Amino acid sequence: MHQTGGSLQRCLLFVGTSDGLFVLRYEGDGRVEAVGRGLEGIERLPSRSDWKFFHPPFYAGHIHGLGVHPLRPERLFAGVEHGAFIYSYDGGQTWREALVGYDLHRVAVDPADPDRILAGAGEGLFISDDAARTWNPVPALRGKYVHAIVFDPHLALKIYVYVAEEGAPLYRSEDSGQTWTQIGGGLPAARPADNLAAHPTVAHTVFYGGDSGEQAGRLFVSSDAGDTWRALPVDLPKIWRLRAAAIPERDPG
Repeated sequence: MHQTGGSLQRCLLFVGTSDGLFVLRYEGDGRVEAVGRGLEGIERLPSRSDWKFFHPPFYAGHIHGLGVHPLRPERLFAGVEHGAFIYSYDGGQTWREALVGYDLHRVAVDPADPDRILAGAGEGLFISDDAARTWNPVPALRGKYVHAIVFDPHLALKIYVYVAEEGAPLYRSEDSGQTWTQIGGGLPAARPADNLAAHPTVAHTVFYGGDSGEQAGRLFVSSDAGDTWRALPVDLPKIWRLRAAAIPERDPG
């Protein structure tokens, strides 16, 4: 992102859709220009013809998770559901692949070490320490249906993960993913949802969105890093995504 025309801010937007990846340039004044679709390089990947999905309209090749290296924004990371983990080091001009054949859901870039990438999949959680070139499975989450990954904004070593299962659907690591503790006992599951968020300004506070019915959701909050939870007094539809943002303090003047 850089300045243009006074305070206007330009940036690139990478948009994952049911028809692949779109790259847009936002001009800061409401104008958007299509830069490309990132498809040519993706279509040439060796495993591309094998990407399959059973649910319309996402028959093949839909991007389910996106990540951008914060210090080297030309490095892009994407998860293709029932496809592969794909990544680019040149802003989407060319692409490479890893975890071929896996059911990729979420992509998370470690804020303390942006070359460390976490990928949540139907087969578990995978970690790369070399910007997606090589991967290792996390034994404690092997076979788990991972659908949310959250880094604690107050302690970079702490990570929260949601897996789509009943009973205790959350896991917490306090050593950057080396060991994991199952938490969230008694919380309802939420099917394939990206439903975890950490409070941006209050340490140890985490929010979770679970199912309270077929098309109904309930928010929960923990003030002790996920050890205990309480329901918030609000009725909501089914929760698919959850994020937390700080509220700016009012100017006393």
